Amino acid sequence: MKNLITGIVCLTILWGSAFSIGEASQAEINRKTQQIQNIEQQIKQIEGRKAQTEQQKAAREREAAQLRTQIGQLNADINSIEARINDVGAEIQQKDTQIASTKENIVTLEQQIEEQKNNIAELVKEMYQRVAFRNDIAIALSTDTISDAFSEIEYTDGIQEKIRETLSSIMAKRDALAQEQEKLNAERGSLATAQENLRNQQIQIQTQRNQTANQVQASQNAASQLGASLNSLSSQEQQLRQQMSKFYAELVSMRSRVISSAESPLGTIIWPTNSNRCTQGYGMTRFAQSGAYGGAIHNGIDIGGNGNPVYAVANGTVVGRSSGTCPNSGYSSCGGGWGNWLAIRHGSGHVTLYAHLAGAPTVGVGQGVTQGATIGYIGNSGFSTGPHLHFGIYQSFGLTSTGNPSYGGTINPEAYYNVSCWR
Repeated sequence: MKNLITGIVCLTILWGSAFSIGEASQAEINRKTQQIQNIEQQIKQIEGRKAQTEQQKAAREREAAQLRTQIGQLNADINSIEARINDVGAEIQQKDTQIASTKENIVTLEQQIEEQKNNIAELVKEMYQRVAFRNDIAIALSTDTISDAFSEIEYTDGIQEKIRETLSSIMAKRDALAQEQEKLNAERGSLATAQENLRNQQIQIQTQRNQTANQVQASQNAASQLGASLNSLSSQEQQLRQQMSKFYAELVSMRSRVISSAESPLGTIIWPTNSNRCTQGYGMTRFAQSGAYGGAIHNGIDIGGNGNPVYAVANGTVVGRSSGTCPNSGYSSCGGGWGNWLAIRHGSGHVTLYAHLAGAPTVGVGQGVTQGATIGYIGNSGFSTGPHLHFGIYQSFGLTSTGNPSYGGTINPEAYYNVSCWR
């Protein structure tokens, strides 16, 4: 009873739709189909531009990250040079201290030299005075003994010689200190030059770092602009998809009308699911031309979806179903390639097949079903490129020894649903 009510409701809705919009002409359907195709082309172009923009944005972001790494290295170099400049500065200060100490020592020695010179001068003066008034004989006569006279002469000569030696020693020390000061001045000059070179090198690296920072900012700005472009493209894509959904709904309204018994060999039938996206038509489609069906045509239509309920298109009796449950793995030979499937024979003798279901069908063999009853759900089992329902109409139908479908005399469902599926 519940299935019967569901079928009646479906029929009422579809009849109401057909009555309100009238029967659409093939030209109108073709025109709407072309509009959808145009939008799909625009979406593909936008998707291409988005992919290119995303690549450019990622490249800019990588560039900014690499430049930031370079800035980190440059900062490390600047800090290293700053430490070396400080070390050289400390050495210069040490040299300045040594030079100042050496200068002080030189001044002290020069004072000592001057004192010694004065002592010698006084001694010489005294000797000249003694020579002028007293000769050695006079000295000898003035002393008590000859030995005392000679001792006084030797003592005077000894003092004079000792003063000369002391003066020579002091002058040698002064000369050595002067040489040391000259060496220290040269070393300090080298250190000052090295320090100046380090400062110039530091300035160059700082300039390079600032330029790199500007490049980072430029890359970040470019990445932000590309991000804004991506958002704009995504917004355009969303608007186009909304428009395409609207056109799809209009197209479905045009083609999803209830078929009269005069037009359909099965009598009055309904669309087999609540999804209206026909992803592959009947016949030698491009996929069939690729050899997917061993050179045979595609003997039904594919309707895209995932988990959508599948309905019996008309009253009938279940004459076959998958014996087990095929996984939703795709490209599997399970169920003879049909995956989870169900076959219903109708009053005209024709059989409708519903394949690639998600899980086992909800009805069993021999069970009667009413139009609009839910018999399964769209899945991706068996030989399937993605979640969809394969719907076919057959003039004859049977089962192989393995329990898989065997059929003949296929009928194009597109002709009876006034559908133009993508080929």
